[in-house]
Amino acid sequence: MVNEKVLERVSRLAELELPKERDQVLRDFQRLVDFAGMLEGLQLGGVEPLYQVNEEQAGNAFREDLVTQDLDREEALENAPKRRGEFFEVPKTF
Repeated sequence: MVNEKVLERVSRLAELELPKERDQVLRDFQRLVDFAGMLEGLQLGGVEPLYQVNEEQAGNAFREDLVTQDLDREEALENAPKRRGEFFEVPKTF
């Protein structure tokens, strides 16, 4: 059973700021937990694992490597939203 204490702990662990509509979040979270519980009860003993979503992709997807003309640095950087000198500039990720 999901209660306010559990919701607070999960939000703290996930570093999430809960909105003011805590009652709605609590109901939605309980629905997620109930759904996960339903999935745990499924009998999947004889089911083959699915490795590919589409049958067309089930075969070997390798292709021959073909040498083509490369882009020079300036051509590649023409498409960059930001650049710093001769490099792409991207936001810090951490």
